Amino acid sequence: MTAETIEVTESVLEGYMTVKEAAQYIDRSESLIRKLCSGGKLAGVKKIGTNWLIPKESLLQYTPGPKGFAVMWARLKAEQLKSKGITENEQ
Repeated sequence: MTAETIEVTESVLEGYMTVKEAAQYIDRSESLIRKLCSGGKLAGVKKIGTNWLIPKESLLQYTPGPKGFAVMWARLKAEQLKSKGITENEQ
């Protein structure tokens, strides 16, 4: 690889992040980032081979939900109650 090729590659990749960098950037797991990429939840992502390139702009627009199992279980319980027509106050 020549110095000219490296410069061109760096300029093309400017503004993009790897899965690992994106996970650190928004404090989430790498597997979640991969799911967001494959599910089309992040705009402008590109897959090269087995690697995802994620535009920094799409991460800035993404708002992650709260972390943790307690939050997830509370949300699932609320969804189940809502589907049964019961409000949280009626329990």
